[in-house]
Amino acid sequence: MAITFSDLHTETGLKSLDEFLFGKSYISGDHLTKDDVKVYAAVRGTPGDQFPNASKWYSCVSSHLAKRAQVRRNQLQDGSSTSQNKAT
Repeated sequence: MAITFSDLHTETGLKSLDEFLFGKSYISGDHLTKDDVKVYAAVRGTPGDQFPNASKWYSCVSSHLAKRAQVRRNQLQDGSSTSQNKAT
């Protein structure tokens, strides 16, 4: 599903996102998708308290992305230490 929002750096854009997210946890469906990541990238920081749905969604996406990044870092570190062990 191609969801688009415009002007997510403005109050009007954030209000539109906040209203869209009312009663939802994610942009499309019931789990994190590329739609969430795309919209997240367009938002310039955590939405303020006046946008509770957008703020909750932003925190949730931030948490998911941070966990994925940590898993990826761990995988890269494990791979490089395995490579180093094989070289010795």
